[in-house]
Amino acid sequence: MDPVEVSCATFSINVVIKPLGVEVGYVGEEVPDYLMVFTQREPFKGYMGMPSSEIPQFVEGDQETLARSILIQHGVWF
Repeated sequence: MDPVEVSCATFSINVVIKPLGVEVGYVGEEVPDYLMVFTQREPFKGYMGMPSSEIPQFVEGDQETLARSILIQHGVWF
């Protein structure tokens, strides 16, 4: 998919899932490197190249478990 198609697809998906507290967004250096399902959000003051040990990690909860099972059922999880 080209960047315009990815943008349209993520917008359409987010219209449906955002009210559920979940959002799809881009990650990576170029669009569309990867799409990620965001289930939690927190301000982060990091920087490029920072040690991964300093990046805060979220604790997986029920919402992440549910999102993973739905993605697996639809053959999207890899």
